[in-house]
Amino acid sequence: MGKKRSGAKRGEPALGKNKTVAPPVGVSFVALLASAALVLAFAINAAAPGRAFTTDVTTYWIWGTSLVAAGAALLAWLPMPALRDLPARCGRLLTRPSPLAFAAIVGLTTTALSVVFAVYAFEMRPIAADEFAQLWHAQMIAHGRLSLPVDPNPEFFAIDNVVDSGRWYSQYPIGGPAVLAIGVLFGTPWLVNPVFAGGSAVAIYQFARRAFGEVEGRAIAALFSVTPMVLLMAGSHMNHVPVLFLMSLVLAALVELDRDPPTRHSAFLTAIIGLALGAMATIRPLDAAVAALVVGGFQATLVARNRLRLREVGTQFIAGSVAIVPLLYANWATTGNALRFGYNVLWGATHQIGFHIDPTGAAHTPARALEYAAGYVSDLNVFVAMWPVPGLVGVITTLLMLRRLTRWDAFLLGLFWTQVFAYAAYWHRGHFIGPRFLFTALPAIIVFIARVPFAAADRFGAFGRRYALAAVLGCIAVSWSIPALKQSTLGTAIDIRNSRRIVKVDIEGPVRAANVHNAVVFVREPFSFRLSRRLWGVGVSRGDAASLLARGDACSLLSAIASAEADSAAPLEGKASSIARATVRFTPGPSAVRTTDPVVHINSPLSVTDACRTEIDDDARFGVGSFGPALLLETLESDGRVGGDVVYVSDLGVRNAQLRARFADRTWYRLSLVRPGERGFRAVITPY
Repeated sequence: MGKKRSGAKRGEPALGKNKTVAPPVGVSFVALLASAALVLAFAINAAAPGRAFTTDVTTYWIWGTSLVAAGAALLAWLPMPALRDLPARCGRLLTRPSPLAFAAIVGLTTTALSVVFAVYAFEMRPIAADEFAQLWHAQMIAHGRLSLPVDPNPEFFAIDNVVDSGRWYSQYPIGGPAVLAIGVLFGTPWLVNPVFAGGSAVAIYQFARRAFGEVEGRAIAALFSVTPMVLLMAGSHMNHVPVLFLMSLVLAALVELDRDPPTRHSAFLTAIIGLALGAMATIRPLDAAVAALVVGGFQATLVARNRLRLREVGTQFIAGSVAIVPLLYANWATTGNALRFGYNVLWGATHQIGFHIDPTGAAHTPARALEYAAGYVSDLNVFVAMWPVPGLVGVITTLLMLRRLTRWDAFLLGLFWTQVFAYAAYWHRGHFIGPRFLFTALPAIIVFIARVPFAAADRFGAFGRRYALAAVLGCIAVSWSIPALKQSTLGTAIDIRNSRRIVKVDIEGPVRAANVHNAVVFVREPFSFRLSRRLWGVGVSRGDAASLLARGDACSLLSAIASAEADSAAPLEGKASSIARATVRFTPGPSAVRTTDPVVHINSPLSVTDACRTEIDDDARFGVGSFGPALLLETLESDGRVGGDVVYVSDLGVRNAQLRARFADRTWYRLSLVRPGERGFRAVITPY
């Protein structure tokens, strides 16, 4: 971490210190451009049809910004020694530990807070389809398999982002499930991300102290360790967190490389960069491509200054190639082609990045990409810090107050905007605790927010330093101390805890309590899920199934599926088109039938057949849940097949008869969900 300690003598204003105030100077063109782009993104998002931000958010900002601005001004103006000395005290507090001790503090703090959120908000359970799929794949890997044989009745075990043709595995690159498999082996997959988050904090500190100085570096790392978007994501099982760690490792190595001449040490650093970028590609390939592009551009400037650094680039390329080998091998072993991903097997060629018809049949156009980009950037105002002041206000403030942009400022802006535009060109809009596709570039945002007091001190002297520091500390205090505010850090954690209760239901406990053995337990999902599963079962792709469900009358779709299932002589590849032809298009209107399942569309009461009425009524009769948690309870036999004492399957109604021969020797049960109170659901086991 370095042996010299950077700090200030007692009484010296170390945090954002300035001995003299230089005369005001202009703002760099790049800073103006970046600030204008952030404001424009907010404006585009706010002007889009529908409400960009909820009433709770706007109320939080209006009152919060007013109170923070007034309170910070008062504190900065009052001639009280304790307040006048606040920046110096904060500076001394930050610089008191040695670099090694400070790195340990921010790392352990980040991990500990992430664990708190994992336990409290997520209850150590997955809540998103991505998490279920990757945990299921992680269990395969923990059993020593990259994939499983396809089940004879795949529609009863399928989820929408797991491949079940040819082989059985998740659509995601192998790196994410492989990382979770480490936690699966120890019985604590929920602990993996908090550990990576702590490592990210240490790496961010190492980068920031070298790029911006010891005091600013510590302020950046300290803010990172309490940034709610980081901590809440780390409390989940999402694969963005290990990628953030690898990106932070790249930053820490790159800043050291910039300081060192071409030596064996610099070759070691480039090897780390190559290995980290290659490992990123095994988890989130697009993030790795973005990082490699921006890092490559930065290294090109180093090579331009010293041609000897070309050898380092060669080392980096070799290291990256070695790191990416597991991905290529896993692709070959699962999809049959080293360069083909599970995404393409499941969704087809239309899954690729670019402007085209997406897998659901909608056109991904430059206009929609611009809408995505504006939405991603604008949403950071809400989620990145969860402050009573829009989050990007801090970024814009720093950009406009900096006297000049450093090479590292330009690098971070390049990383952020490249990430934005890369994912804007991707057809799927990702949201999980905010704009998750920007998570890898989050350090860039945190760096600029944390530097507000330093930039204010440089521009406006002691008053600016006190005002900015009081505002930042006030925002953190409000966000972390008032759980009643829904958009605050604690309010968001409470909201996550109380949401998606249906996927947090304890299934295993009631089955064990009922002394169920040698059994099949049917888990009933909503009508729309059953339609999707039956479509997948007759060979309809995930994308085509989603399109049929979104555009078709559900009752006519059910009839078309039943006809296709009954026609055993028809080739599987032709059933999708026959179902599409037989499905009546849904036309919204006053006669449309409303159901408890918002994805189900029915033209009118005349469309409701007896079979369709039964499906709708049974949802209310038995209660509906999610099959994802049940899939993770499956026992894998030595041959890779699902087996064990209890087998969980999705309840497909009349289609369940297909399992009679296979599970004739087992007792059948149905798992129903009841809601005894407002808090959540409870699983009940009854004979089938």
